[in-house]
Amino acid sequence: MEKNLHSAADEIQKALSSVMALLPNSEPSLPPRRPSSTKCSARDVMNSHIRLEPRRYSRPCPPSTSLAPLVPINELSICAICLEADAPMPEDADPMEDSSQWNYWKKCPECELPAHWECALGQRSCAHCNVLFVDYD
Repeated sequence: MEKNLHSAADEIQKALSSVMALLPNSEPSLPPRRPSSTKCSARDVMNSHIRLEPRRYSRPCPPSTSLAPLVPINELSICAICLEADAPMPEDADPMEDSSQWNYWKKCPECELPAHWECALGQRSCAHCNVLFVDYD
């Protein structure tokens, strides 16, 4: 049995010496370089776990012209004073009455900004032109 142990230890020593010849020295050396055939940027190396689009496609595109037609200023239906589409209703008004279904408008004669009739009552003038609102013709 002791012969068996000595022969096994000798075989292990032979195998270890043959493997140690193949291993590099344990002294510090330069790290191996990556192959230069595959070009990787630092961005690709750090984010290798996700797929990134090439940077040229990720940059913001210049604004393009919209195909939606522009609405002329005289067709806008937003009040220049309260900035709402529908006129504010009094507290005692019934929303189902016919009179509350209609909005009456005035306009500035200079810049033609619309304003609700209720908002433009009295001496309210256009904030842009400082001119009193007039009725639509």
